[in-house]
Amino acid sequence: MLRDNTLLDTDGRRSEISLWRFMIDQRFQKLGYGRRALELVLAHARSRPGITSIQTSYVVGPHGPRDFYLASGFRHTDQVKPNGEVCLTFDFV
Repeated sequence: MLRDNTLLDTDGRRSEISLWRFMIDQRFQKLGYGRRALELVLAHARSRPGITSIQTSYVVGPHGPRDFYLASGFRHTDQVKPNGEVCLTFDFV
């Protein structure tokens, strides 16, 4: 699930995109589907006016997506949400 404020904000003041939920069924993980789907999400984000990065977050745990996101080019922002999710960003610049 993707939150794309560029589709709602016509004056460009709130231009941001965040990857809110990204899940691949366990049976289909490690087959390249997730990586390809994320490439399509990033391509969409790059195509939006005023967007220079995309944000996401993850829950820390043994089966979490941290390594997947880091290997895909996301980096930590040093922010943690009140619910404990660790924030990441992918910069296009």
